[in-house]
Amino acid sequence: MIAVKEALSVPDAVFLPMVIVDTVWPYVWLGIIVALAGRQKQFDQWNHADRRILDDLAKRTVNIAQQKKEKMNPFKVTMMIALALAIGTICQQVSIYLPTGKNILTSYAWTIILVSTLAIFCSTTPLSRFAGAGANKYGKWILYFVLTSIGARASLSNAGQAGILLAAGMLVLCIHLIILLLSARLMRAPLFLVATASLSNIAGLVSAPMVAEVYQPGLASVGLLLAILGHCLGAYVGIFIAQVCRLFI
Repeated sequence: MIAVKEALSVPDAVFLPMVIVDTVWPYVWLGIIVALAGRQKQFDQWNHADRRILDDLAKRTVNIAQQKKEKMNPFKVTMMIALALAIGTICQQVSIYLPTGKNILTSYAWTIILVSTLAIFCSTTPLSRFAGAGANKYGKWILYFVLTSIGARASLSNAGQAGILLAAGMLVLCIHLIILLLSARLMRAPLFLVATASLSNIAGLVSAPMVAEVYQPGLASVGLLLAILGHCLGAYVGIFIAQVCRLFI
């Protein structure tokens, strides 16, 4: 959300009311999803869900859940930070030479796209071993710092401006629910996957693993992977949707 905000050069006066919407509906939806955890059996029976996929997921993610974490190594920590800064700097320099479009495809938007793409590529290389050396932990700290800095600028005085946005958020949530149920019915997906995939889209890295663990203890890593996928796609899709909306202005 913040990446797309920066990519589109959205002013704080416009963005801060959206922070309220992003706080209200995801947590309301989180409460509903958690409350439905006890109804998994009934839902799966109604949906004729194939629960064998849960056993398959447990086998596939057992290595992630049991991954041995290394002790904090100052050298590796320095390498991680230096690599992150280097990738960001390179992407910023390259983005200057890429084509731009007014208020939609800025050089910063290209930076976000390039960084996201490079990060996905690096995750398929030996660099992914940095995760066990504390990269995830440092990444979360930085994420919380960014979220705190955004939230600190939000104010209840913005609540009045958020009225129409709250209504729009409710509409989006209803559309999300319809698509979710249709997809679950077509794929005969168990409620565990439906709930986890939903929170991966609506909330993110914190909520999705928690919901996955509530529904199926031991499968929090599935929620984490889905949430990461949601974040990666969100950066691309958000910028693309902005371009689509611009056609109607």
